[in-house]
Amino acid sequence: MRIKTRFMLLGLLLIAMLGGGAGVGIFGVWLQNAKLGDVLGAQERALTMLRHAEAARTHFYMQRIELKDATLRGSDQELFKGHIAAMNANYEAAQKELAALRQIASEDDKPRLDNLIKQYAELNKRYNEALEHYEYYDALGSAILIDGMLRGQDAPIDKALTALRDTFEQRLIEQSAADSASASHRFNLTVVFFILSTIVAMIAYWVVFSWITRGLMRQLGGDPADAVAIARRIADGDLTTAVELQPGDRESLLAAIADMQEHLRDLIKHLRDSAGALSGQATALSASSVQIAAASEQQNEAASSMASSIEEMTASIGQVAEHSNEALTISRASGELSNRGDEVVQSAAAEMEQIAASAESMTQIIEALGAQSTQISRIVHVIQEIANQTNLLALNAAIEAARAGEQGRGFSVVAEEVRKLAERTTESTREISDMIKAIQDGTGQAVRHMESWSMRVADGMAKARGAGECMRDVKARANDVLAVVNEITHALQEQSAASNQIAQTVEQIARMSQENATAVGSVASSAKQLEEMARTLEGVVAKFRLNPA
Repeated sequence: MRIKTRFMLLGLLLIAMLGGGAGVGIFGVWLQNAKLGDVLGAQERALTMLRHAEAARTHFYMQRIELKDATLRGSDQELFKGHIAAMNANYEAAQKELAALRQIASEDDKPRLDNLIKQYAELNKRYNEALEHYEYYDALGSAILIDGMLRGQDAPIDKALTALRDTFEQRLIEQSAADSASASHRFNLTVVFFILSTIVAMIAYWVVFSWITRGLMRQLGGDPADAVAIARRIADGDLTTAVELQPGDRESLLAAIADMQEHLRDLIKHLRDSAGALSGQATALSASSVQIAAASEQQNEAASSMASSIEEMTASIGQVAEHSNEALTISRASGELSNRGDEVVQSAAAEMEQIAASAESMTQIIEALGAQSTQISRIVHVIQEIANQTNLLALNAAIEAARAGEQGRGFSVVAEEVRKLAERTTESTREISDMIKAIQDGTGQAVRHMESWSMRVADGMAKARGAGECMRDVKARANDVLAVVNEITHALQEQSAASNQIAQTVEQIARMSQENATAVGSVASSAKQLEEMARTLEGVVAKFRLNPA
């Protein structure tokens, strides 16, 4: 274990001792504080119970006083009612105090309190029943009567409340005495624990201090002044001093100094032998460095020439790669145009199919219109025949009216109107017939034009399908061209990357050749310096004394 670790351990032990003593004191204070809280809580509870018991007893006395005042001063009804109200108020207050006392009382005290509350309620009931016999006009007689009815009945409640108060008062006194004794006992225990912990800590500190001192002396191996004197002689170059060690000591500081002195002797001997050999080798290294420098210069020139050629080749490959990229861009644009052309042709074919369907539908509608116009023509012909017959009937009616003379004049007027109506109907049917004929002629021409249009649409659909097939072929060829251009571009990119890598490698070789030439020059200079350092080392090593004079 290191000295620093030992002293740190000693310091930690001292801190632990102080912390332990402080901990014992703090624990004692904490224990006293914790128990003090419990003690105060218990005393507060006992004091509260005593206060409730005393308050209930006081309200009971006040109730009795109000009862007596009511019986003695009952001639005044207002005073009588006031005393009765005060009596009942004191009863309610006393019962509230007893109820509050029961909530915080122990289970052993609750039956006693329940019995007291019950008896008190019965007594209050008897009070009110006795007051019912009170007569205002005979106050004295009523007071004597009520006093006789209630004499001695409040004594059990008075004794019970007094005993209850005395019980809780005695408990408070006993609780205070017990708490005081317990606090004194805990304080004595805390003092004893503190003294014992201090004694144990001092013993532990002395044991650890002795252990650290013995261990430190074992690590030093002797007096520190002896180790300092030996180290100074070694620093002055005297390696002949004998180091005295304890029997079996191999791990102490003095033992390490002795080993260091022995190793330094061996090292200095080896340095003396190596310094001479190093001087000769440095001379040979200097001559070889001159030859290597000349060869490195030639290699550097060849590498520079190769790098220039590879740079030109790389530039050519880069231009070809740029052209291939342009071709790739054009091929992609052609592919996109062919795709769009295919989509447009497909859309046109679909539109023409819809137009053909619409033309066929329109042809059917026009044919149906022609059929309906024919049917209308028939109906108009029937109407015209009816109008002709109506006209004949009107003429016959006019003739018959003329024969009738004055009596048939009115009928003649009607017949004339009917005849005119028949003529207008005939004229209208003639106009309708002319219009229907014109419509039939128009529908016929429309049907013929629609048939011609349908044939042209069919021809356009066939041509659109052919154009779609051609566009698909163009798209396929464009995709093939795009794939080929992609392969060419990829190959050129690989060649460009390879040529760049080769150029970088050649440049690196050229730099390495230049660095090699520079390094060889440095080696030659270093060889000369090494030769001088070898001579200096021989002079330094000669200063050490390895054997006693």
